Amino acid sequence: MCSALKSLSLSARAYSKVIKIARTIADLEDIEDIQTVHVAEALSYRMMSGNTKGIGE
Repeated sequence: MCSALKSLSLSARAYSKVIKIARTIADLEDIEDIQTVHVAEALSYRMMSGNTKGIGE
């Protein structure tokens, strides 16, 4: 999972925000560990909002 996020060239701030959102998604599903699907969902919300700053910079 970490290598996938690193390959997106996220800024440190963007990476932190994606992980926080993924943690919230996992919590809502009552799952102890963040899974790849949670990170993917968090990234999709970031892309839907048009907030792609920090990606590829």
